[in-house]
Amino acid sequence: MLSKNKIHHLTSLQNKKFREQFCEFLIEGDKIVKESLVQKNFRLLEILAVPHWVEQNVILLEKNKHVNVTIISEKELGRISSLKSPNQVLARLAFSEQAFNFKVASTGLTIYLDGVQDPGNAGTIIRTAEWFGVKQIIFSPDSVDRFNTKFLQSGMGSIFRVTLLHIDYEEFKHLTLDIPWWGASLSGKSIDEYIPSLPGVLVMGNEGSGIRPEVEKLLHEKLKIPKNNDAETESLNVSVATGILLNKLTSG
Repeated sequence: MLSKNKIHHLTSLQNKKFREQFCEFLIEGDKIVKESLVQKNFRLLEILAVPHWVEQNVILLEKNKHVNVTIISEKELGRISSLKSPNQVLARLAFSEQAFNFKVASTGLTIYLDGVQDPGNAGTIIRTAEWFGVKQIIFSPDSVDRFNTKFLQSGMGSIFRVTLLHIDYEEFKHLTLDIPWWGASLSGKSIDEYIPSLPGVLVMGNEGSGIRPEVEKLLHEKLKIPKNNDAETESLNVSVATGILLNKLTSG
């Protein structure tokens, strides 16, 4: 049985303030917890699971005896979980600040999320970015927190394979030196007619207002996804737009 203090600590990690205070975060679900056993980005502190999950994964846990496993009840899982339908197991991990890797950025594509605040959109973006070989994604300070539970659920484990950092655009511009920045914009050049050569930084803006003006001034080029002449919709979802641009930019 978990103590009240332990439950309080675990539930506090649903709040960004306490995640940053303790440098810990939670992941939920069978697949992502199993992925956490083989990744190297974060230190796995503890797995908390209902008896049925532990029984089903005896062999896996035997191979990972160094991992602390706490058996909890369905009721305790419900108190800890942020999901409406808790999924048998969650894990607590520790994080330390990762560093921007200029060498990686100078040989491929980096994504900068400028005020992307919806966790579902952001999670889909990192999952899609991993598919296309992107190794680093930078979040503006006002973008969704990279350890937000809904973001982690949507990202489907990509957090273990893609470096995610929160950096202000001015500092990030300094870090990228002469690497060109491209931004998604309805007033840009058609991606069907102009595909810039890598390396580069792809800037994707806020779901409602797009790229902020001060960041837009730093762009070397604006890129547009052309729409069908009969289409009446004003814009694409930011995660969908990111996927289309990534397909174009990395196809060469």
